[in-house]
Formats: sequence, structure tokens, C-alpha cells
Amino acid sequence: MYTPIKQGCINKYPIPSQVILFDTIKNGKGLRSICNKLCVQIVSKTGGVPWGISDIPPAFTKPTMIIGYDIFHKKSEQKPS
Repeated sequence: MYTPIKQGCINKYPIPSQVILFDTIKNGKGLRSICNKLCVQIVSKTGGVPWGISDIPPAFTKPTMIIGYDIFHKKSEQKPS
């Protein structure tokens, strides 16, 4: 059903949409994180800014892109970052 819903929302009724697959939420694990990501997607698709910095340090006098990078390792694998 994903493809027909997305095509309908894009072509027939041009409205922002976000679909969540049942498999993503069926076990209930991580629901808070899923809901948070859903809200960020909806804000972005309706023209909002999902994240912003309110107090920019004076070192940034020109428009600046800030990029974050995260690394995750399972504790059981004992890999260095």
C-alpha cells in the first residue's frame, strides 16, 4: 500500500505526507524515537526548519553549515572509534 498512498498524495492530491510501515512500529520498541522522527519529517515537508541554532557564536559572521557525525558500536564488538 505504500506506493499507491505516496503516489496519490503526490500526484492526485498534492499534499505533504509521511507513511509509517506497520513493521516499523509493531513491536512498540523505540516508539518515542519513531514519533520524534515522524514529527521532524512533517515539519520539514510543510516548509518548517527541523533544527536550528538559536545562539550562534560570534565566530560565525558568514552563513555557515555545521555538520555532525555519529559513530555507533555495539558494546559486545569492542571496536575503537
